[in-house]
Amino acid sequence: MQLEYDKNGLNEELTLLLESEHSLQKFIDKLQYIKNLYSELCYLFQVSDNEYPLKIVKMESGSLFAKVFGEAKVIKTLSIWIENTVSYFHRNYTNEGQIKSITHKLEVIENLLETTKKLEEAGIDTTKNKEALQKSSLIIARELNLLLGGEPCITINDHKHSITAELQQKYLEESKTHFLIASQEESEDND
Repeated sequence: MQLEYDKNGLNEELTLLLESEHSLQKFIDKLQYIKNLYSELCYLFQVSDNEYPLKIVKMESGSLFAKVFGEAKVIKTLSIWIENTVSYFHRNYTNEGQIKSITHKLEVIENLLETTKKLEEAGIDTTKNKEALQKSSLIIARELNLLLGGEPCITINDHKHSITAELQQKYLEESKTHFLIASQEESEDND
């Protein structure tokens, strides 16, 4: 379906449902993480987010349901990275019984997101500015952690990811502690 504001056919939709209940501030924060991810990907793909802004198609609260619209290759990559990150969180939790966020080690981030590969497939030269690519990868990993961490049930473009019902409450409790500690450590690193 081509939307009326996609006159050139170069845009795509992303739907995201985070089934946990969120406070107003947490809801706003989650939307900001989506925007930050989109902006960082636009930067990497050399796409103007002024020319291809992220637009809200539909929004619902309680749990967070967001349907957004943006530049096609950016949205496709964002969708893949969200799926990969959710799978990583849930796989690591269920296999090891503990929460693991995406580490800040560049080689782990590169293996999970395949940033260089995705950019090269899009025709972007990644050899010129490795430092900027590494910085962007760290930003993207942080924003994905903040957006998706502690979410036991997530639906991305009608594809549901969840851990078993009996693990969900434990996952939620552990994620609050884990991500609080991780954010404190990050604050200390930035001081």
